[in-house]
Amino acid sequence: SSRLLLPGMAAFAAPSGLPSRPSASSSSLGEVGARSTRRALGRAGRAAFAEPLCAKGATASSAGLGVGVRSSLAPAAAVSALGLAARCRRRRLAHARLRSRQREGLRDAAARTATGPSADASATDEVDVVVVGGGIGGLSCAALLARAGRSVVVCESHTVAGGVAHSFERQGYEFDSGPSLLSGLSGGRSPNPLRHVLDALGEDCTWVKYDGWRVVTPQGDFFFRVGDNDAWEDILRRFGGPNAIEEWRRLFELVEPVGEAAKSLPAACLRGDLGAFVTVGQFLPELLGLIPNGPRFQGSFANLLREADVKDSFLLWWFDYLCFVLQALPAELHPAAPVAYMLSDMHAPGAVLDYPMGGMGSLVGALVRGVE
Repeated sequence: SSRLLLPGMAAFAAPSGLPSRPSASSSSLGEVGARSTRRALGRAGRAAFAEPLCAKGATASSAGLGVGVRSSLAPAAAVSALGLAARCRRRRLAHARLRSRQREGLRDAAARTATGPSADASATDEVDVVVVGGGIGGLSCAALLARAGRSVVVCESHTVAGGVAHSFERQGYEFDSGPSLLSGLSGGRSPNPLRHVLDALGEDCTWVKYDGWRVVTPQGDFFFRVGDNDAWEDILRRFGGPNAIEEWRRLFELVEPVGEAAKSLPAACLRGDLGAFVTVGQFLPELLGLIPNGPRFQGSFANLLREADVKDSFLLWWFDYLCFVLQALPAELHPAAPVAYMLSDMHAPGAVLDYPMGGMGSLVGALVRGVE
């Protein structure tokens, strides 16, 4: 038995025999999740506030990451800065109202859970596991625990599940909250851990395949096509410096074996007890192949960039962008293994990407059904 607590609602699922109200521990953990979300919103807000300056004729710096305003645009930049300050104030007020609604929602959820139809006289105030955060990782963890017979409560500070992958609706249209790159989910054997989770839960989505996406930059637009290395090197000739292609090839020579190693060892076999000898032991040849790349596998992706001596500003920008799409982290902080997995997957001949019909909310819904 399991359930998902959100501000403003009692739970997605609360069968009899579960707590009649959130326990003190789950409430305090939920507040921790709310504080983390607020800090993340603050960082995202500060990043978003820089966008109007870019739109006012800013030019990319030599590093390809910063923004420098031309001196002839100083008056326009000053006007933009005043508008930016006003937008910052409005955003802070909106965040304060959101925080107030979240606190009220948590209290209302606790009250409705204690008095609503899901309350049961025989219920206790304890569950086996409390999962803080209803993102893809939290929902996957909770759903697998529920499948194994554990009683689970998922505490999520937002009003919807999904974390950074959640969807929202405006005027009858549904939007994803941000970009997501998915592959290896549209059927058949796959090394993707999320595919393993969905298979274990008996849940799935209707998948649409596509081969790339359009990228808009200050320097110009291009279409990135997965599985076509010649087209990618044409993009590097157009946007990169004189050494961009050589640096990319050096990097991929390091990345490809790390990515293949990440694919060879299913995440589901990893565990922290003696049972690992059974689950990991059957992948011993793959594990032995992973050992030479162990330091690269465990470090940050920026370490691989430094090892390959990647200095081209376009390439550095591109990898920061991909790391943000993956886990909202810069390359300096992003683990190397997921990025290596993605690059070796995207640049494999004939590669495709997957997208759930109906948006990322469909994928989140499949995981929520697994929790229920």
